[in-house]
Amino acid sequence: MTQCCGKIPTVEDVQAIKESIEKDGQKKRPKVSPQGNSFQGEIGEWVAAQVAVEQLNLRPEFYDPPRSSEKGIDLVYRDSQGKLVLIEAKNTEKSATAALGATKSYGKEGSIEWIEYHARLMCDPSSSRYSPDNAKIGEEILRVGAANVSYVIIHTNPSTLKTDTVKVR
Repeated sequence: MTQCCGKIPTVEDVQAIKESIEKDGQKKRPKVSPQGNSFQGEIGEWVAAQVAVEQLNLRPEFYDPPRSSEKGIDLVYRDSQGKLVLIEAKNTEKSATAALGATKSYGKEGSIEWIEYHARLMCDPSSSRYSPDNAKIGEEILRVGAANVSYVIIHTNPSTLKTDTVKVR
């Protein structure tokens, strides 16, 4: 399923999440681990999708995101000039940039090397990241250069549900 077919959370969705961690006016810890799990990641991506559209005025691009067990580019959008904006959704107690992980062989998450690696996977028909939509995005990243593609972290603290946005590049 492509990203555009997924549900972008509404204000009501976000409010329901907030209410799920509030009881009698007091905050309680969410039922997801601060260390992260797939449900927590999905919440982060839902919130990031809403922030990308409503606050950053980005348009979603057709993109097949990695399966929940895989690492990769979370969301792909375009800015008002039509340029690609890659979004990393983080839902963690850590700061946005501290939450970026290091990899063994292709650089830190969000680095130029990391983005190029994932762009190549998106273009490789033998890769699980391949789809016709992903190949178009991967080819564009490689054509313009990963250093020239915007990379933004949309970070949500799971305890407070406060969101911040950090433009890495």
